[in-house]
Amino acid sequence: MEAQRRSLVLAAVGALLLGACGGHGSGVPPGTPPAAIAVVPFPGSFSGGCSVTLLASDGSVIASATLDPDGSATLPTGFRAGPLIIQLRGADDCRYYDSANDRDASFGPDETLGAVLDEVRSPVGINLLTHLAASRLLDGDGLAAGIGAADIQRENATVGLMFQSGDILQAASPIRSRDDRIAFDSPGRLAVRLAALAEVARNLARPFGGFVADLAADFRDDGILNTVPIDTARLRTGLDAAAARLSDAESMPRFALLAPNTTLSPASASVQPAVAQVLAAGPALAHAQQLFAALRGSGLSVAGNAGTTAEAASVLETGFQSAVATDRLLGDLRFASEVAREVSAISNSYLTSDTSFCNVGGALGLCRMHWSFHGQGYTVILKRLGDTRVSWTVPLSYYSIFWNYDADGMTGAFTLSGDTTLLGGHYLPMTGNARRTAVDLVLDRTSGAGGTPQQWHAYGTLNAVLADDVTSMLKAVLGSAVLDPSARINRLTTTQSGPTHRFEGSAELTGLTPSLDGVDSSPAGGHLSGQFSGTGTNPPRLAGSLGATQDWSAYDATKPVSATNFPALRWTFDGTLWPRAGSAGIAVSLSADNTSGQTITSAHFDITGSSSPLAGTGTRTNGAWNWTFTGDGVSAGYASAGAAGSVTRADGLTLGSIAAGVVRFIDGSVDTFD
Repeated sequence: MEAQRRSLVLAAVGALLLGACGGHGSGVPPGTPPAAIAVVPFPGSFSGGCSVTLLASDGSVIASATLDPDGSATLPTGFRAGPLIIQLRGADDCRYYDSANDRDASFGPDETLGAVLDEVRSPVGINLLTHLAASRLLDGDGLAAGIGAADIQRENATVGLMFQSGDILQAASPIRSRDDRIAFDSPGRLAVRLAALAEVARNLARPFGGFVADLAADFRDDGILNTVPIDTARLRTGLDAAAARLSDAESMPRFALLAPNTTLSPASASVQPAVAQVLAAGPALAHAQQLFAALRGSGLSVAGNAGTTAEAASVLETGFQSAVATDRLLGDLRFASEVAREVSAISNSYLTSDTSFCNVGGALGLCRMHWSFHGQGYTVILKRLGDTRVSWTVPLSYYSIFWNYDADGMTGAFTLSGDTTLLGGHYLPMTGNARRTAVDLVLDRTSGAGGTPQQWHAYGTLNAVLADDVTSMLKAVLGSAVLDPSARINRLTTTQSGPTHRFEGSAELTGLTPSLDGVDSSPAGGHLSGQFSGTGTNPPRLAGSLGATQDWSAYDATKPVSATNFPALRWTFDGTLWPRAGSAGIAVSLSADNTSGQTITSAHFDITGSSSPLAGTGTRTNGAWNWTFTGDGVSAGYASAGAAGSVTRADGLTLGSIAAGVVRFIDGSVDTFD
């Protein structure tokens, strides 16, 4: 991991160097080239005995420096514009880490690595591939006659496409020891490709310095690799070996995609049509690559099964519905406890709530309660057991043509003490896949004029379990709940956990929306603020505020849910997402709704806390998602049904294609977004 940290430092240094031009108070006119270049040689960490030289296009020396302990050097440019040449020169005491052979190796006085820049950039890498391109551009230490910036761009792009390595001038992630591990990012993928070439040299039993010189000599005159025995099979073998050696368990599945998606093109002429596309794309290609890096790094990927945007949406929707389910059951139990007080007092009364009613006759009460699943109703019998104790029993369902439910075991008791009621036993489940809800609850009421309840306060647990009374489908631990029937605002401080996620925080549910038939109702809106995480020891994934609204006006609760009969839901989330354990949180904004149909979900996300902000919009129909991503002037479309899509510039120019979870850019590089 030290290699990754240092590469980040180098990138930051390079950004600062580039930012030196035109800054306020710098005294440097806007548009002036940067004052210095950070240079990072590869195949491994080079020692301080090695030197790097910066030359003008005519071969004259601008600056020279030995490498720092971290294997890089910073060279002053003298604010020069135009093409520049960089050379790494070996020496008797110049050494580098040879990852293929896991040893320090000599880089002697006769060995060099070169690179040619069409313009100043920083940081910049010099490696075997930049050396191949330079061999076609240089005459001695200077540029060959007639070579200009366009020729340099084309030659660097050509070599990148031949080896499907993308931008060969970027600083590859350094490798300093056998313990270094490479991240699956653009510098890491280049590092593994370069390490694969070192593996090829090892398999050919050639010293790496000699291998570099032989490849350059082979390529220089005709632009064809036809003397040194390097081909697609050897390159793929090297990629597999380098990936196995350098990647960790998390990144290995992604690095394993490099070999099968790499084909060496030994003739530079064969890739010229693609080179023309790359040059025409300009900076949009780098923007497209940054878009997918941001998407993959955010954890809001759309192709895989873990941590996808769709699953994030599912967690948030489930979190809201869990709060609604808890709220509804609390409402039922609160109403039943009022009836229990009438039964305890041996009164004769008739009580109603929004969707339920009860008759009390002496020491017995009979309630017709409404349950949210498919518009079902159920009967509750309350029976006085003593001055302060009333039992409940749920013996059967009624007006049910869709539901055949065995209510066995739905029993419990209310224990009354002043304005406090203790509830214990089993009641109807909060979720449709549970069997019953284990209730361990305290209800306190605040009475108004004439003894009318004004508010109720609840504490305890509601645990919807399967028939084994052990396996929990939804457990709500209430730190406190304030139920206000008159204002229709219920506030819960709760920890809710189910088989797939856990929510810890507060919820406020407001209003009431009746169904089309008037039989059922549900909170019109809600707001959850807290942390969403996996169950067990899984790390937190989401923390922030979830807002949601429901519309039941077109939903007939007496009929089954279908494509045309369903409760509509809209939700938004603003907060932080953790892509993986130990990662930095990313600021995100998410939204979704199913207002177009029960099997259709529309979703949108904005990643605002990334170095490359991006937005995504998706529509799920019958389980299949179609996504569009936009950022920095580029866009990508992806259909999960065919696992395919395309990447384009704003004017429609193709920048890449997507197939089977792999993004293939026009410069030959690949990425994933799973």
